[in-house]
Amino acid sequence: MPDYELTTFQDGAEGEIMGLELAYQQQLRMLPAPFDRLGLMANVTLADSEGIYPTRPGEKLDFIGNSDTVGNLALTYERAGFVTRLALNYRSERLREDEAFGGDIYEDIWVDSSTQLDFTARCRFAERWEVFGEWTNITNEPFKVFFKSPDGAPDRLGQFEEYDWTVNFGVRWKL
Repeated sequence: MPDYELTTFQDGAEGEIMGLELAYQQQLRMLPAPFDRLGLMANVTLADSEGIYPTRPGEKLDFIGNSDTVGNLALTYERAGFVTRLALNYRSERLREDEAFGGDIYEDIWVDSSTQLDFTARCRFAERWEVFGEWTNITNEPFKVFFKSPDGAPDRLGQFEEYDWTVNFGVRWKL
């Protein structure tokens, strides 16, 4: 009779996520024109997750897909239907969402931390019409996957993909 290997996804038995989220937003109206239309937005989420999974008894692991730190910083400009935003987005490493745990920590698949810069702009030119543009991943942040290594050795690279930046623009009509 042939041997078979079965891989399945199963929810953990228990776990918890504790964290703190801080956000700040301000329009900089105290600046002289035309800078008085600038705005600042910032937020950070700090989280500590711990889960117990049936496939790894006796271990406490991070929740899959949960980063310990996520942060965003944006500079905005708004005036008479014209809106722009330059945003810097950061996310710390995390267990990969679309892969199962390995047999031990050295087989687990991690997505590396990333910092990405994006720019968006839109201009309303009639009651229901606007033109828009988006420029994402301006800094060409790669997607990296790695495996942790034992005894302080460098992590092992599992995947490296570069997508370059992307531009999207068009016209919208709102109902």
